[in-house]
Amino acid sequence: MSMTYVIACDVLVDGEQLYWSNTDGWGCRETADTFTSDERHRLNLPLEGVWHPDSPAEIHTAM
Repeated sequence: MSMTYVIACDVLVDGEQLYWSNTDGWGCRETADTFTSDERHRLNLPLEGVWHPDSPAEIHTAM
């Protein structure tokens, strides 16, 4: 099974974790885009973005 990733904002905004959407920019987790391992290695992150596995348990422990 291939791993997927989300991009989380490195900085909390008003105490909330934000996630990247190619359409909307920074927003809630529900609107975040997911990326493949290949995309993770090819794409540039937005400013203040960090890669995190697309798994709630792994995101929580990585933060």
